[in-house]
Amino acid sequence: MPRNPKSLKIGEGYTVWFLDHVEDGDRAMLFRLRGTLMKDNKTEIVLAPWDYADPKDATPFSEKDFNRKIFTIIRSAIKKIRKLPPGY
Repeated sequence: MPRNPKSLKIGEGYTVWFLDHVEDGDRAMLFRLRGTLMKDNKTEIVLAPWDYADPKDATPFSEKDFNRKIFTIIRSAIKKIRKLPPGY
């Protein structure tokens, strides 16, 4: 799995498998999320599975852009990352 932020590219699509908490459960569960990489740093990545279809319509990334749905995933919980083909 790429841990170096330079190996991921903002604006490209990825599928990420990660461990997440489970309410009232006794262990973390593996989940999968597909989306456009919006933000990347040493501790977390931000994916937007709900994003503008045409990049020309998109605004610069902002947590206040309510036309996007975003998820922040802690890098230490990530088990696998795969780049999606263009136009996924």
